[in-house]
Amino acid sequence: MSGPACTCWRDSVNEHQLVFGPIASRRLGRSLGINNVPSKTCTYSCIYCQLGAAPPQIERAVFYPPERIAEAVKKRVEEVLEEGGQIDYLTFVPSGEPTLDAGLGPAIKEVGSCRIPVAVITNGSLLWQREVRRALYPADWVSLKVDAVSESCWRRLNRPHRRLDREQMGRGMKRFASRYGGTLATETMLVAGVNDDRAELSRIADAVAALQPAASYLSVPLRPPAVSGVSPPSEETLTAAHQMFAQRGLAVEFLVQEEEQRLSRWGSAAQGVMGTVAVHPLREEEILHLLDGYGAGWQVMECLLQEGQVKKICYGGSTFYVKTLTGQRKN
Repeated sequence: MSGPACTCWRDSVNEHQLVFGPIASRRLGRSLGINNVPSKTCTYSCIYCQLGAAPPQIERAVFYPPERIAEAVKKRVEEVLEEGGQIDYLTFVPSGEPTLDAGLGPAIKEVGSCRIPVAVITNGSLLWQREVRRALYPADWVSLKVDAVSESCWRRLNRPHRRLDREQMGRGMKRFASRYGGTLATETMLVAGVNDDRAELSRIADAVAALQPAASYLSVPLRPPAVSGVSPPSEETLTAAHQMFAQRGLAVEFLVQEEEQRLSRWGSAAQGVMGTVAVHPLREEEILHLLDGYGAGWQVMECLLQEGQVKKICYGGSTFYVKTLTGQRKN
C-alpha cells in the first residue's frame, strides 16, 4: 500500500531556482551559481551533457527580469555572509546557455553591485553577435568552450542548432578575446572516440591558442551523460592533449577528477536539493551531506522521487540524482 502524496515538498520547491550554492569550484573557489535561463535552454545538445538531452534553441529572450535576478543574488549573498560564509565569484552557470538571456548584460551589471567578481561560463556559440559580446565585456571572468574544430566532430559532439555556423562562431570568439579586458579561460571536454584523435586535438589546441586565454582546462565526462556510451579518453590520450596545449604556450590544467562538494544550506531542504540538481547532478553522498546540514532525513529525497521531481541514475560506479525534465515528470 502506497503512502500519501508528498505535496508538502512540492509547495516548498520553486519551478526555477535563480541562485544555488555557493559550491566549491577548483577554478573559482566558492562560487554562487546564477541560473538565468530555464532548464535545458541551450544552443547545443551535447552528447555528454549531464542535464539530459533536449532540442537546441537559438532565439534570445529575457526569461527573468535582471532586477529579479539581482534581488535573488543579493538576498543570498547577505544570507551567506551573515552565516560567516564566503563567496569568491557570482557565476552565471545555468542549466542551459547563459547568453540566450537577452537580459544578461544588465543582469551582470546589477549583480556587480555586490562587489564580488562576476563570472560567466558559456559555450561561446553566440559570440558572433555583437550584442552578446558587449553583454559579456563587464564580467570579470569568462570561460569559452572549445570542444571541436572540424565541422563533423563539432556536430557529432556538441549537436548545435542547425542555424549555427562553426567558422562564424570561431570568428566571434576571436573578436571577443581580442577586446575582453577580464580573465579569459577555455574549457575542452574530451570524449573517447569522438574528439580525441591526434589530428582533432591539434586543431583544438591551435584554436585555443589563438584566443590567448589565461588558463585552459581539459575535462572529461564524470557525471551521467545525455547519451549512453560516452566515456573519457585513455590516460595516454589525455597526456598527449596536455602536451599539445603546453607546446603552444598555454597554461593547461586537467579537470578530470570529481571535486568534493560542500554544499551550503539555503531555503528548505527540498529547495536546496532542487536548486543544485537543476544544474549539477549530485552523488548520493553529496545529498546526504546536504540534508544533514538541514537536520533533514532521506525522506526529502523519497518525496522528490515520488513526485517525479528528480530521478536516480547509475554511472561510473556511483549513484547520481538529477532533475527530471518537465516532459518526463509524473502527473
